[in-house]
Amino acid sequence: MRTRAVVVVSLAFLLFTTMLSSAADRQKRPGVLTCSNGESLTAGGDGTLNVQVVGPGTCFVNAGTYYYNNINVYSGGTLQFQDDGNTDLWAANILIENSSAMPAGTPSAGRAPSRASEFH
Repeated sequence: MRTRAVVVVSLAFLLFTTMLSSAADRQKRPGVLTCSNGESLTAGGDGTLNVQVVGPGTCFVNAGTYYYNNINVYSGGTLQFQDDGNTDLWAANILIENSSAMPAGTPSAGRAPSRASEFH
């Protein structure tokens, strides 16, 4: 009888600590930044924030260094890299879905960008 009580208490404790751990993990999950409608992506970051570029709008990436977790371009959205200086983009994943784009430079210039864009 005593062994049964110890097992029940142990299982209850294990379940309780798992629930606490799960709640802490949910709080650590990265936030989401939505960028569209002619906005510019914010340089900097700590690599935990997710970016959503929602179409049909355009999100601009200017010169600078960017640290994000996941970048998702969808619903005809465009993540447009400007030709205004060197750009370093660090991301765990970049997903460009059907009918969306991630061009670099200025399309009207008819040439490749004159600055360096590096993806890490």
